[in-house]
Amino acid sequence: MRAEGARLAFFESTTLLAKEIRALLEARGFPAVGVKMFDTREEGAVTEFGGEAMVVVKPDVDTLVDLDVAFLCGSAAQSAPFLEWSRQKGYVAIDLSGASRGVPGVPLIHCDLNLDELSPGGNTPPLVGAPHPVSHNLATVASAAHAASPIASMEAVALRPASELGEPGVDELYQQTLGLLNFGAVPQETFGRQLAFNLLPSAGLVQSRAEAFDQRAQAETTRMLGFQPAQVSVTSAFIPLFHGHAISVALNFERPPEIGGLIEALTSTRGLNVIDDPSAASPVELAGEDSLAIVDLRPDPQRPGRVSFWTFCDNLKSGSALNAVRIAERVVELRLERA
Repeated sequence: MRAEGARLAFFESTTLLAKEIRALLEARGFPAVGVKMFDTREEGAVTEFGGEAMVVVKPDVDTLVDLDVAFLCGSAAQSAPFLEWSRQKGYVAIDLSGASRGVPGVPLIHCDLNLDELSPGGNTPPLVGAPHPVSHNLATVASAAHAASPIASMEAVALRPASELGEPGVDELYQQTLGLLNFGAVPQETFGRQLAFNLLPSAGLVQSRAEAFDQRAQAETTRMLGFQPAQVSVTSAFIPLFHGHAISVALNFERPPEIGGLIEALTSTRGLNVIDDPSAASPVELAGEDSLAIVDLRPDPQRPGRVSFWTFCDNLKSGSALNAVRIAERVVELRLERA
């Protein structure tokens, strides 16, 4: 690690997530001194970082010299071939795809819950997992609530936007909407079905079935909270929304919590914002924000100890790009300390 800064690489560098990470790195003044842009499908495309135009190339392990941090921003299938490269070349890869889930020795880092796991024994592992934003946000909320009163179990229904499948998802939802409004064709190459004016369970999409999203979110949330698998239930569906997550959450406490104390515990947690007026927030209002909104929090009068609410967030920034950037910042700090 050079004192003047860190060398970075982006795998699947043309994705919406990679672009969001780059924007955050620039906004936070990350000390980047060299950047490589890789993509398995968009070779020759032009992108930029720090105002400098860069040509995207296919991943090549032999070009990874003196690299410090890499971001794996594609799907699990796209990222899997590159998981071992970081071990071979001595850099730290931050996997946002979920491809490393289940790989022994790979920590799953939520910067507000378990950042200390990033350097067990003083050494940073070559591969670090970053949770899906749904998992990250569920763990954020549940951890804060659990501190106020022990949680027996939680149930979540996550409504996912088209941008979870990147620009192809956004473009196809747009084209589907135009096609239906103009009584024309409805393209289905990305979703495989009609999403516009519709709702699609995640398991009904080929991409989601391959990556087993509900199982990933449940496993990641359970792991970050230290819960048993039976304590966490996550189901999900795609809705005709371009950006932003909407998650319906129900927490079942071991004993009925004092609502004022619960709200105080939530509002005192970094990144959480409790909003009293249900009409004051939605995924649209949270676009571009790095916070998670908790809306319409209310106890269930028929089931003591059960509290339900909605959470809204920017799916690219909150709990995803921001968490990855904070991991990278800590990796750089640790490398400088050991230099």
